[in-house]
Amino acid sequence: MAEKLTYVYDPEKVVVQMGNMYLTGFSEDGKVTVEQNEDDIIPKVGVDGIVNYTINHDKTAKAKVKLMSTSPCVPAVRDLARNNQEFDFTLVDMNDNGQNIASSNCRIMKTPDYVRAKEAEEVEFEIFIPYFK
Repeated sequence: MAEKLTYVYDPEKVVVQMGNMYLTGFSEDGKVTVEQNEDDIIPKVGVDGIVNYTINHDKTAKAKVKLMSTSPCVPAVRDLARNNQEFDFTLVDMNDNGQNIASSNCRIMKTPDYVRAKEAEEVEFEIFIPYFK
């Protein structure tokens, strides 16, 4: 059988959950970005050119969730930040080649600025993920 050569991406098949709340009202630029905080390995090169690798066990990450200021989820997410509450974070990607991410004990790094302008603005929440794999 031939290898599949075409794939479909549907942003509606990406579901983001914080605690018991499914997020809606994402910005026009994107839903979520998840990035590991540190590299998996730390290379060191000695003066004689020998390379050593250290395995880095820091598997923490940050997720940046982008909502519109009009999203019905913004007040609840702001409350999580303001009250320093822990929550479970889940990202389920049901697209072709999608990846799922889940971690408990997550927190919002800081409450974003409160901005009101001529048009609805993007509100970005940065979430610390203590267990990312």
